[in-house]
Amino acid sequence: MKKMKILKSKDEIPKRFNSVEEEAEFYDTHDLSEIMTNLKPLKFEKPVKRKYFRPKSEHTHKTG
Repeated sequence: MKKMKILKSKDEIPKRFNSVEEEAEFYDTHDLSEIMTNLKPLKFEKPVKRKYFRPKSEHTHKTG
């Protein structure tokens, strides 16, 4: 298991990655917990449409 690097500033996060795999590797090996309180939530101009939906469980409690 790789040792996690603790980030102290959001400036340590690359602006761009060359691939999804490179981005995944970065976030798998870097700890953002120290800077999470300084990050701003994302705002979207259009509502985000979910591509996949969780199937309804047959054990879902129905009312009415």
